[in-house]
Amino acid sequence: MLHHVPSQDAQDALIREAFRVLRPGAIFFGCDSRSNLIFRAAHLFDTMVLVDPGGFGRRLEDAGFGDVRVDSRRSAFRFSAKKAPGGD
Repeated sequence: MLHHVPSQDAQDALIREAFRVLRPGAIFFGCDSRSNLIFRAAHLFDTMVLVDPGGFGRRLEDAGFGDVRVDSRRSAFRFSAKKAPGGD
């Protein structure tokens, strides 16, 4: 769903907010689609700010998450990241 957030800055704010509200030791995970012809056609008149899976792990780390994993496939990617115990 991150591709529906209207800018990369807004996506990063969402990630920081997830970090803020999660309890220490909690895991933040999700998935998002990657671009292809059908995906682009389905979002022709909709918000679509693609997330680069190659740089997404760094964005999670910048928000404070650790133990970051990003698994990218042709049509989608999934991620998980942990808020360290005692993390603020």
